[in-house]
Amino acid sequence: MTTSNKDYMTVAQILEERQKELLEIWLENIRTFPRSRTLELMTEEQLRKQTTELLRALTTAFSSEEYEDIERPEFADLLAMLRDISAAHAEQGLSPSETAYFVFSLGSAIRKILIKELAEDVPRMREAITNVIDVMAKLSLVTVETFAMTREEIITQQSRSLMELSTPVIKLWDGIILLPPTAVWAAGCLA
Repeated sequence: MTTSNKDYMTVAQILEERQKELLEIWLENIRTFPRSRTLELMTEEQLRKQTTELLRALTTAFSSEEYEDIERPEFADLLAMLRDISAAHAEQGLSPSETAYFVFSLGSAIRKILIKELAEDVPRMREAITNVIDVMAKLSLVTVETFAMTREEIITQQSRSLMELSTPVIKLWDGIILLPPTAVWAAGCLA
């Protein structure tokens, strides 16, 4: 489509132009999420940094105007950043819902901006919102998968640590160790 820049702005251009407003809507969405502990487990500054950096990466990814495949090179930085944030949320103790909502609430904020910006061109608004919703759904799956994998790693590490604590090993000589009996003996067997 060949139109002037005044008549046609891409989603990426809209996000860039309305970045400040978009960030404020997104942050407000996160702050008002029911039972959210996000700001109890991270500072406002950390949250603002995460949201700003992620929005920049999303804007860069959207600049290609390719919304079907998030494995495209344009999405690489965004995916890496999202995986890092999701892992950090798991390590900080945020819930899966809080972590997924981090991405869902961005999609909601973008939708609000697109409705305002494209109100006079309903077919284009519908297409833009559909594309954004599809991408955000895929990004949410990446978030949940990363969160789950990180939690599994944490649980595995904790299990190993507990096993090491509950089974003391005493080194007697090189190559010889002493392990205490770990079976539970019934009182009747010892008599």
